[in-house]
Amino acid sequence: MTIFDYLNDIQTTKKCSLPIDEYNNFMAARWMSFYSDKVAIKINESVNYNAALEKDMHYKLLSCCEPKIKYAKKINYIKKKQVKIAEKENLSILASNLEMSQKELQELVEFKQLLD
Repeated sequence: MTIFDYLNDIQTTKKCSLPIDEYNNFMAARWMSFYSDKVAIKINESVNYNAALEKDMHYKLLSCCEPKIKYAKKINYIKKKQVKIAEKENLSILASNLEMSQKELQELVEFKQLLD
């Protein structure tokens, strides 16, 4: 059994009949929270409120969190934006000249872009 078998059961069939041996509370809640912000809030308020839940109770609560759907939703995993190499080099040179860390400088640049 993979995590996606459990997610499919939680969303579509809602039988909760899969074996609990390979079920991972954290991964199931994490992948379910990728579907939308509303699902993440529901999971945090109900299922993850008590971190000491047993696996079978967590599995059943997670399946009750959302209504049954016909097809499993597609997960749009949010990837980190890639910064160009030349841009990184410019930031490192500028950071050394200003005696700042690269992270501080990057935050300053992003803040400036928000103001403009």
